[in-house]
Amino acid sequence: MAFCGNNHALPFMRMNVGAKAEGLGGAFTALADDGSAIYWNPARTIFNREKHLQGNYSHLSLDRSFNVLAYSHKFEIKDFALGAMFINSGTSGIEGYSLDNQKQGTFTASDNVLLVSGSYAVNQFFSFGGNIKFLMNKVENQTDSGFGVDLATFYRPIEEVKIGLVAHDIYTKVGKESGIGRLPWNVKMGIAVQEIFEELTFASDLTKVEGNSKIGYAFGVEWKFWDKTSDLEIAFRSGVNTISFDNLGFSAGVGFKKNSFGFDYAFVSNQESVFGQSHIISTSYAIGETYEYVSRRMKYEERMNKTLEEIRQQRMIEEKKLEELKKELKKK
Repeated sequence: MAFCGNNHALPFMRMNVGAKAEGLGGAFTALADDGSAIYWNPARTIFNREKHLQGNYSHLSLDRSFNVLAYSHKFEIKDFALGAMFINSGTSGIEGYSLDNQKQGTFTASDNVLLVSGSYAVNQFFSFGGNIKFLMNKVENQTDSGFGVDLATFYRPIEEVKIGLVAHDIYTKVGKESGIGRLPWNVKMGIAVQEIFEELTFASDLTKVEGNSKIGYAFGVEWKFWDKTSDLEIAFRSGVNTISFDNLGFSAGVGFKKNSFGFDYAFVSNQESVFGQSHIISTSYAIGETYEYVSRRMKYEERMNKTLEEIRQQRMIEEKKLEELKKELKKK
Protein backbone atom coordinates (compact mmCIF):
# COMPACT_ATOMS: atom_id res chain seq x y z
CA MET A 1 0.00 0.00 0.00
CA ALA A 2 3.00 2.29 0.03
CA PHE A 3 1.67 4.34 -2.84
CA CYS A 4 3.19 7.76 -2.70
CA GLY A 5 0.76 9.95 -4.50
CA ASN A 6 -2.00 8.76 -6.76
CA ASN A 7 -0.45 10.21 -9.88
CA HIS A 8 2.68 8.08 -9.87
CA ALA A 9 3.41 6.71 -13.33
CA LEU A 10 4.49 3.30 -12.00
CA PRO A 11 2.44 2.79 -8.82
CA PHE A 12 3.97 -0.63 -8.14
CA MET A 13 7.28 1.19 -7.52
CA ARG A 14 5.69 2.63 -4.37
CA MET A 15 4.36 -0.64 -3.01
CA ASN A 16 5.99 -1.96 0.13
CA VAL A 17 8.06 -5.12 -0.08
CA GLY A 18 7.78 -7.86 2.55
CA ALA A 19 5.01 -8.93 4.90
CA LYS A 20 6.96 -7.89 7.99
CA ALA A 21 7.34 -4.33 6.70
CA GLU A 22 3.68 -4.24 5.64
CA GLY A 23 2.57 -5.47 9.06
CA LEU A 24 4.39 -2.50 10.58
CA GLY A 25 2.57 -0.05 8.33
CA GLY A 26 5.63 0.49 6.16
CA ALA A 27 7.73 1.88 9.03
CA PHE A 28 10.78 -0.16 8.03
CA THR A 29 13.50 2.21 6.77
CA ALA A 30 15.51 1.96 10.00
CA LEU A 31 14.47 -1.55 11.08
CA ALA A 32 14.91 -3.39 7.72
CA ASP A 33 16.33 -6.54 9.33
CA ASP A 34 15.29 -9.14 6.74
CA GLY A 35 15.79 -9.84 3.04
CA SER A 36 13.63 -6.87 2.02
CA ALA A 37 16.36 -4.52 3.28
CA ILE A 38 17.57 -4.32 -0.35
CA TYR A 39 14.41 -2.34 -1.11
CA TRP A 40 13.92 -0.53 2.20
CA ASN A 41 17.47 0.41 3.10
CA PRO A 42 20.33 -1.22 1.17
CA ALA A 43 22.82 0.19 3.68
CA ARG A 44 21.24 -2.10 6.30
CA THR A 45 22.07 -5.41 4.57
CA ILE A 46 25.62 -5.49 5.96
CA PHE A 47 24.24 -5.65 9.50
CA ASN A 48 21.82 -8.50 8.75
CA ARG A 49 22.53 -12.23 8.64
CA GLU A 50 25.27 -13.52 6.36
CA LYS A 51 23.01 -15.09 3.72
CA HIS A 52 19.37 -14.21 3.32
CA LEU A 53 16.85 -15.51 0.76
CA GLN A 54 13.31 -14.12 0.79
CA GLY A 55 10.22 -14.53 -1.37
CA ASN A 56 7.11 -12.35 -1.30
CA TYR A 57 3.62 -12.95 -2.71
CA SER A 58 0.85 -10.34 -2.62
CA HIS A 59 -2.79 -10.96 -3.45
CA LEU A 60 -4.19 -7.61 -4.57
CA SER A 61 -7.52 -6.30 -5.71
CA LEU A 62 -8.44 -5.90 -9.41
CA ASP A 63 -6.74 -9.21 -10.33
CA ARG A 64 -3.27 -7.75 -9.90
CA SER A 65 -0.15 -9.60 -8.78
CA PHE A 66 2.95 -8.36 -6.99
CA ASN A 67 5.81 -10.80 -6.39
CA VAL A 68 9.34 -10.36 -5.06
CA LEU A 69 12.44 -12.54 -4.80
CA ALA A 70 15.53 -11.25 -2.95
CA TYR A 71 18.94 -12.54 -1.91
CA SER A 72 21.72 -10.83 0.05
CA HIS A 73 25.18 -12.11 0.89
CA LYS A 74 27.92 -10.85 3.21
CA PHE A 75 31.31 -11.75 1.81
CA GLU A 76 34.44 -12.71 3.69
CA ILE A 77 35.83 -9.39 2.52
CA LYS A 78 35.39 -7.44 5.72
CA ASP A 79 32.24 -5.35 6.13
CA PHE A 80 30.94 -5.67 2.57
CA ALA A 81 27.66 -7.13 1.29
CA LEU A 82 25.95 -7.54 -2.08
CA GLY A 83 22.36 -8.37 -2.93
CA ALA A 84 19.82 -8.61 -5.69
CA MET A 85 16.04 -8.29 -5.79
CA PHE A 86 13.57 -9.00 -8.58
CA ILE A 87 10.12 -7.39 -8.47
CA ASN A 88 7.28 -8.37 -10.78
CA SER A 89 3.89 -6.69 -10.98
CA GLY A 90 1.18 -7.20 -13.53
CA THR A 91 -2.42 -7.75 -14.47
CA SER A 92 -4.28 -9.49 -17.27
CA GLY A 93 -7.69 -9.30 -18.85
CA ILE A 94 -7.62 -5.50 -19.24
CA GLU A 95 -10.35 -4.38 -21.63
CA GLY A 96 -9.12 -2.24 -24.53
CA TYR A 97 -11.09 0.40 -26.42
CA SER A 98 -10.49 2.35 -29.62
CA LEU A 99 -10.65 6.14 -29.92
CA ASP A 100 -14.32 5.89 -30.86
CA ASN A 101 -15.00 3.81 -27.71
CA GLN A 102 -15.26 0.47 -29.51
CA LYS A 103 -14.15 -2.59 -27.53
CA GLN A 104 -10.89 -4.01 -28.88
CA GLY A 105 -10.57 -7.15 -26.77
CA THR A 106 -8.33 -7.61 -23.74
CA PHE A 107 -4.62 -7.17 -23.12
CA THR A 108 -2.02 -7.67 -20.38
CA ALA A 109 0.37 -5.29 -18.64
CA SER A 110 3.47 -6.08 -16.59
CA ASP A 111 6.34 -4.29 -14.87
CA ASN A 112 9.65 -5.81 -13.83
CA VAL A 113 12.49 -4.35 -11.79
CA LEU A 114 15.90 -5.81 -11.00
CA LEU A 115 17.75 -4.16 -8.11
CA VAL A 116 21.47 -4.79 -7.65
CA SER A 117 22.52 -3.72 -4.17
CA GLY A 118 25.75 -2.98 -2.30
CA SER A 119 26.45 -2.13 1.34
CA TYR A 120 29.60 -1.18 3.26
CA ALA A 121 30.04 -0.82 7.03
CA VAL A 122 32.41 1.99 7.97
CA ASN A 123 32.36 0.71 11.56
CA GLN A 124 29.95 -1.10 13.88
CA PHE A 125 27.73 2.00 14.05
CA PHE A 126 27.50 3.37 10.50
CA SER A 127 27.08 2.04 6.97
CA PHE A 128 26.13 3.29 3.54
CA GLY A 129 24.81 1.57 0.44
CA GLY A 130 22.79 1.86 -2.70
CA ASN A 131 20.85 0.20 -5.50
CA ILE A 132 21.11 0.23 -9.25
CA LYS A 133 17.71 -0.46 -10.82
CA PHE A 134 16.88 -1.92 -14.21
CA LEU A 135 13.23 -1.46 -15.18
CA MET A 136 11.05 -2.94 -17.90
CA ASN A 137 7.48 -1.83 -18.60
CA LYS A 138 5.35 -3.88 -21.00
CA VAL A 139 1.79 -3.17 -22.16
CA GLU A 140 0.61 -5.76 -24.69
CA ASN A 141 3.20 -5.56 -27.52
CA GLN A 142 4.84 -2.32 -26.40
CA THR A 143 7.96 -2.64 -24.28
CA ASP A 144 9.98 0.07 -22.59
CA SER A 145 13.04 -0.02 -20.34
CA GLY A 146 14.66 2.25 -17.80
CA PHE A 147 17.41 2.79 -15.26
CA GLY A 148 17.42 4.08 -11.68
CA VAL A 149 19.51 4.74 -8.56
CA ASP A 150 18.86 4.65 -4.80
CA LEU A 151 21.26 5.82 -2.08
CA ALA A 152 21.06 4.98 1.63
CA THR A 153 22.70 5.35 5.03
CA PHE A 154 22.23 3.52 8.31
CA TYR A 155 23.31 4.63 11.78
CA ARG A 156 23.14 2.81 15.11
CA PRO A 157 24.17 5.18 17.92
CA ILE A 158 23.41 2.53 20.56
CA GLU A 159 22.41 -1.12 20.36
CA GLU A 160 18.66 -0.53 20.71
CA VAL A 161 18.29 2.51 18.42
CA LYS A 162 18.46 2.42 14.60
CA ILE A 163 18.25 5.37 12.20
CA GLY A 164 17.91 5.12 8.43
CA LEU A 165 17.90 7.66 5.60
CA VAL A 166 17.14 6.59 2.02
CA ALA A 167 16.78 8.55 -1.22
CA HIS A 168 14.76 6.44 -3.66
CA ASP A 169 14.80 7.12 -7.39
CA ILE A 170 17.24 10.03 -7.21
CA TYR A 171 17.56 9.44 -10.94
CA THR A 172 15.12 6.92 -12.34
CA LYS A 173 13.93 7.19 -15.91
CA VAL A 174 11.86 4.98 -18.20
CA GLY A 175 12.17 5.27 -22.00
CA LYS A 176 10.08 7.41 -24.32
CA GLU A 177 7.84 4.68 -25.78
CA SER A 178 5.59 4.52 -22.70
CA GLY A 179 5.61 8.28 -22.13
CA ILE A 180 6.57 7.75 -18.48
CA GLY A 181 9.89 9.63 -18.44
CA ARG A 182 11.64 10.45 -15.16
CA LEU A 183 10.06 9.21 -11.94
CA PRO A 184 9.77 11.57 -8.94
CA TRP A 185 12.37 11.03 -6.24
CA ASN A 186 11.27 10.29 -2.68
CA VAL A 187 13.21 10.49 0.56
CA LYS A 188 12.47 8.42 3.64
CA MET A 189 13.84 8.85 7.14
CA GLY A 190 13.14 6.26 9.80
CA ILE A 191 13.91 5.51 13.42
CA ALA A 192 13.38 2.28 15.31
CA VAL A 193 13.72 1.52 19.02
CA GLN A 194 14.07 -2.17 19.85
CA GLU A 195 14.11 -4.37 22.93
CA ILE A 196 11.80 -2.12 24.96
CA PHE A 197 10.94 -4.34 27.95
CA GLU A 198 12.93 -6.94 25.94
CA GLU A 199 9.93 -7.71 23.69
CA LEU A 200 8.60 -4.50 22.11
CA THR A 201 9.82 -2.62 19.04
CA PHE A 202 8.57 0.78 17.88
CA ALA A 203 9.33 2.11 14.39
CA SER A 204 8.38 5.22 12.45
CA ASP A 205 9.05 6.68 8.99
CA LEU A 206 8.65 10.07 7.35
CA THR A 207 8.33 10.30 3.54
CA LYS A 208 8.79 13.28 1.20
CA VAL A 209 8.00 12.88 -2.51
CA GLU A 210 9.09 15.28 -5.22
CA GLY A 211 6.20 17.43 -6.38
CA ASN A 212 4.07 16.76 -3.30
CA SER A 213 4.06 19.33 -0.51
CA LYS A 214 2.71 16.87 2.05
CA ILE A 215 4.79 14.68 4.36
CA GLY A 216 3.72 11.07 4.69
CA TYR A 217 4.25 9.13 7.89
CA ALA A 218 4.20 5.51 8.98
CA PHE A 219 4.18 4.09 12.49
CA GLY A 220 4.42 0.47 13.58
CA VAL A 221 4.77 -1.65 16.69
CA GLU A 222 5.91 -5.26 17.11
CA TRP A 223 5.66 -7.58 20.11
CA LYS A 224 7.77 -10.73 20.11
CA PHE A 225 7.28 -13.90 22.08
CA TRP A 226 9.87 -16.64 22.24
CA ASP A 227 8.85 -20.18 23.12
CA LYS A 228 12.00 -21.64 24.64
CA THR A 229 10.74 -25.23 24.58
CA SER A 230 10.28 -25.27 20.79
CA ASP A 231 12.77 -22.48 19.98
CA LEU A 232 9.97 -20.74 18.07
CA GLU A 233 9.78 -16.96 17.81
CA ILE A 234 6.32 -15.46 17.30
CA ALA A 235 5.77 -11.79 16.46
CA PHE A 236 2.56 -9.73 16.36
CA ARG A 237 2.57 -6.48 14.41
CA SER A 238 0.36 -3.51 13.67
CA GLY A 239 0.81 -0.20 11.91
CA VAL A 240 -0.79 2.91 10.44
CA ASN A 241 0.36 5.28 7.72
CA THR A 242 -0.54 8.11 5.39
CA ILE A 243 1.79 6.99 2.63
CA SER A 244 -1.00 7.64 0.13
CA PHE A 245 -1.01 11.13 1.75
CA ASP A 246 -4.75 11.79 1.60
CA ASN A 247 -5.88 8.61 3.36
CA LEU A 248 -5.12 6.70 6.52
CA GLY A 249 -4.00 3.14 5.99
CA PHE A 250 -4.03 0.33 8.55
CA SER A 251 -2.16 -2.95 8.67
CA ALA A 252 -1.72 -5.95 10.94
CA GLY A 253 0.45 -9.03 10.72
CA VAL A 254 2.04 -12.01 12.36
CA GLY A 255 5.41 -13.71 11.95
CA PHE A 256 6.96 -17.04 12.87
CA LYS A 257 10.65 -17.83 12.95
CA LYS A 258 12.41 -21.06 13.83
CA ASN A 259 16.14 -21.45 13.34
CA SER A 260 16.84 -20.31 9.77
CA PHE A 261 13.27 -20.35 8.50
CA GLY A 262 10.75 -17.53 8.68
CA PHE A 263 7.11 -17.00 7.66
CA ASP A 264 5.27 -13.66 7.76
CA TYR A 265 1.74 -12.59 6.91
CA ALA A 266 0.21 -9.11 6.70
CA PHE A 267 -3.21 -7.68 5.96
CA VAL A 268 -3.22 -4.14 4.58
CA SER A 269 -6.27 -1.94 4.20
CA ASN A 270 -6.76 1.48 2.64
CA GLN A 271 -10.21 1.64 1.13
CA GLU A 272 -9.59 5.03 -0.50
CA SER A 273 -6.38 3.90 -2.20
CA VAL A 274 -6.33 2.22 -5.61
CA PHE A 275 -4.64 -0.72 -3.88
CA GLY A 276 -7.60 -1.29 -1.53
CA GLN A 277 -7.11 -4.38 0.62
CA SER A 278 -4.08 -6.64 0.24
CA HIS A 279 -2.87 -9.94 1.68
CA ILE A 280 0.91 -10.37 1.73
CA ILE A 281 2.88 -13.52 2.48
CA SER A 282 6.66 -13.71 2.85
CA THR A 283 8.89 -16.71 3.43
CA SER A 284 12.59 -16.49 4.20
CA TYR A 285 15.66 -18.59 4.81
CA ALA A 286 18.67 -17.04 6.52
CA ILE A 287 21.92 -18.43 7.86
CA GLY A 288 24.83 -16.94 9.73
CA GLU A 289 25.07 -14.35 12.45
CA THR A 290 24.07 -10.71 12.34
CA TYR A 291 26.69 -7.98 12.60
CA GLU A 292 25.12 -6.88 15.87
CA TYR A 293 25.34 -10.41 17.30
CA VAL A 294 28.98 -10.77 16.29
CA SER A 295 29.71 -7.33 17.74
CA ARG A 296 27.97 -8.17 21.04
CA ARG A 297 29.79 -11.51 21.22
CA MET A 298 33.18 -9.86 20.58
CA LYS A 299 32.47 -7.26 23.26
CA TYR A 300 31.41 -10.01 25.65
CA GLU A 301 34.56 -12.00 24.92
CA GLU A 302 36.68 -8.88 25.42
CA ARG A 303 35.04 -8.22 28.79
CA MET A 304 35.46 -11.86 29.80
CA ASN A 305 39.13 -11.89 28.74
CA LYS A 306 39.71 -8.63 30.60
CA THR A 307 38.03 -10.01 33.71
CA LEU A 308 40.04 -13.24 33.51
CA GLU A 309 43.25 -11.26 33.08
CA GLU A 310 42.41 -9.10 36.11
CA ILE A 311 41.72 -12.27 38.15
CA ARG A 312 45.05 -13.76 36.99
CA GLN A 313 46.93 -10.59 37.90
CA GLN A 314 45.23 -10.44 41.29
CA ARG A 315 46.10 -14.08 41.95
CA MET A 316 49.75 -13.43 41.06
CA ILE A 317 49.83 -10.49 43.48
CA GLU A 318 48.30 -12.60 46.25
CA GLU A 319 50.73 -15.46 45.57
CA LYS A 320 53.63 -13.03 45.73
CA LYS A 321 52.40 -11.64 49.03
CA LEU A 322 52.00 -15.19 50.35
CA GLU A 323 55.59 -16.03 49.40
CA GLU A 324 56.86 -12.90 51.12
CA LEU A 325 54.87 -13.80 54.21
CA LYS A 326 56.36 -17.31 54.27
CA LYS A 327 59.87 -15.84 54.05
CA GLU A 328 59.14 -13.53 56.96
CA LEU A 329 57.89 -16.43 59.07
CA LYS A 330 61.01 -18.47 58.33
CA LYS A 331 63.24 -15.64 59.48
CA LYS A 332 61.42 -15.53 62.79
